[in-house]
Amino acid sequence: MFVGIIRLTLSASASFTLSAWRLLGAEAIGFVVAAASSLVPMIRAFAGTVRENLIAADNNKSKWTLAAAIVLAAAGIAAFAIVLADVLPSRASAGVGVALLATALAALALGLPHIVRAVGKLISKCKSPSVKTAGIRLARDKRPSRSAAVLGVGMSISMLLFMAWSLTTSIFGAYIADFENMAIVSNVQASVDVAEFEAEDCVRTAVKLVWQQGRLSGNMPSRSVRILGSKDVLELTKFGFVTDENIVRERLASDGDFVFVDAAFARMYAIAEGDKVALSLENKTMTATVGGILSHRLFDGAYVVVNENVLDRAFNVKPDTVLIVANGDVHAAVGALSEKFSAKNYYVIEALEAFKWDMQTVESVFDLIGTLAFVVAAFILAVTVANALVGRAGEEKSRRALLSAGMSKNMLLESEIAEHGILAAVCYVLAFALAAPMTVGLVAALELFGLSFEFMFEAWVVATVGIVMAAMYALTPLLCGFGKGYTLVK
Repeated sequence: MFVGIIRLTLSASASFTLSAWRLLGAEAIGFVVAAASSLVPMIRAFAGTVRENLIAADNNKSKWTLAAAIVLAAAGIAAFAIVLADVLPSRASAGVGVALLATALAALALGLPHIVRAVGKLISKCKSPSVKTAGIRLARDKRPSRSAAVLGVGMSISMLLFMAWSLTTSIFGAYIADFENMAIVSNVQASVDVAEFEAEDCVRTAVKLVWQQGRLSGNMPSRSVRILGSKDVLELTKFGFVTDENIVRERLASDGDFVFVDAAFARMYAIAEGDKVALSLENKTMTATVGGILSHRLFDGAYVVVNENVLDRAFNVKPDTVLIVANGDVHAAVGALSEKFSAKNYYVIEALEAFKWDMQTVESVFDLIGTLAFVVAAFILAVTVANALVGRAGEEKSRRALLSAGMSKNMLLESEIAEHGILAAVCYVLAFALAAPMTVGLVAALELFGLSFEFMFEAWVVATVGIVMAAMYALTPLLCGFGKGYTLVK
């Protein structure tokens, strides 16, 4: 099924960047975990006897599972505090993020049955016969407890997958927005004067730079990075400064052997200001000092800023590209510049057009992530409903007894709707409460895949996913026609 989704979503010729593959790998792991955790209660149901599947767990076992849920919840809180404190190296923090996700889901799976039974006991005191009957079943029967474990865990995983989809598409959208008014001029000589371009009305800013792919290494694995070789590159787009801005500008203009890296990249590989690193380009390597830490969404943080004179001295490489920030419509600016400099054979192209294939590939990956999120949510719902139907099949005598005692079919249907609705509401409340801490864990855990994101939480995404899943489960008695199966043996 997973391969089928890939074939439907991606073209056969799509080529992935490393980050795209890692992001897809993270999503695939989530899919497998969701499927496995959802099937466990059903497997247990088929393995047990009818009585074991109907009556709630014995007190001794129940106490052990409650104690385990409390211990796991405490471990999850500790992991959450460690990730928030941000005192560990990137990889260690990522491991704690994984532990946070695992303990939160395990605590939810073990704790939800106890919470559902406790809520059932409270509801059973209600005066309404339908709601009272629903409360008794929630407090007594195993089926609701197992359904709660499946639905609660599945709802949490679905929320995380949709959140991951929403965050990555939002970040990529912001990344595109940074480039949408830029153009690239290639086939230029190192001696070109950017004033020629800035003299045009359609150009707001022009920066001449070395625009090549290199590798950065040191106390870290060798990583491919985009080299932005110009002391003026900071004027091209708005950078954030972790290191004091004045210090960064002074060092970048000094022609010293400094490189400047992104905050996400620095965190990922434990790079600090003042560290020695090796920058490689065209089979040559130079040793440089990290002169400062910047912050930008460019190239997923995999870039370095270097003075062009430093690159010329170390690699005999001179500026080969001019980046243009258009003053207005970038498409019109490209046309005007192409016409203006046609005699010089400059190649002018919109920046987004230059990265068109990479963009289409990444967008395809995001489409796949969204597809998997929908598939997981649908799968969780299907398994939860199937678990309810399997457990309900052994309760026919109980329903007949209620009908024989005088309960109407409508009242019995209302009772089943109340039971499913209360269970769905409990799962939703807990899953929603855990969504933000688990997103913190997810952001930290993604660093294992070489991906670094700032924490973002879109409550409306989480709320919408949870409400839809809860509503679908609550309406199961109506959608599956429970009322049509009520019979009274005379």
